[in-house]
Amino acid sequence: MPLILSKTTEFFERGSAKISGFNVVTPFKLKKLGRILEALTKARTGLLSPRAMFEIRAYYFEKVISDSVKEIFLRVKLFFNWFL
Repeated sequence: MPLILSKTTEFFERGSAKISGFNVVTPFKLKKLGRILEALTKARTGLLSPRAMFEIRAYYFEKVISDSVKEIFLRVKLFFNWFL
């Protein structure tokens, strides 16, 4: 359940919130990117081994307008992150 509702979802019922998703971390290491990050941060060589991570999340909120009418907000997002 969300702690804070954004301006987009503040008019929806907090109890109706359903947030689901999954993420996948690639099995291969991006060694060249790790070397660049180590040079920029002055970290020890071989310390960083980043991997690409893909994450999909679905946000679902609803608001009851009357007995038979509901307003539904659904948003699906795809994230691409680096996993160290």
